[in-house]
Amino acid sequence: MNDTHPGEDQLIAFALDELEGEDRARVESHLGTCEACNGTVMALRGAVDGLRTAPRPEPPARVLVDLLATQATTTADRPAPWWRRTSLPRWALHPLPAAAVMTVLVLLSFWAGRLSVHAPATSGAGGAARADSSSVIFRALPDLPEIPFEPAVTIENS
Repeated sequence: MNDTHPGEDQLIAFALDELEGEDRARVESHLGTCEACNGTVMALRGAVDGLRTAPRPEPPARVLVDLLATQATTTADRPAPWWRRTSLPRWALHPLPAAAVMTVLVLLSFWAGRLSVHAPATSGAGGAARADSSSVIFRALPDLPEIPFEPAVTIENS
């Protein structure tokens, strides 16, 4: 933009109603005094209005045929996505059903654990419940030999 006339980019932006604020006011005041710039803006607006009202041309039928053929060949050459190549059922690949199945399995395992045989609790000194050697835990362990323990160093109290 030189000192007196707005630049071509500002005239185009004004013709497209894209100028705002101080720039728009400056171009409007200039258009009131300059016939050359006013004629340029009117020609630009006429061209824009002509393009907006012009009918859209239909592409040739051959373009659609070529486009569909290109799409078919590129789709056929591409390998199937990983979720279609897996042997898992489709619902198992989505996070929500998979989480629901895992939750059910965990709950079933806890429920099955509650149905297993529990060790009988016997009261020892003070009424506290304790497990004896016949509990489920001790029955699962093999019989271990007793190893005698002898301290290597004796500490004498003085």
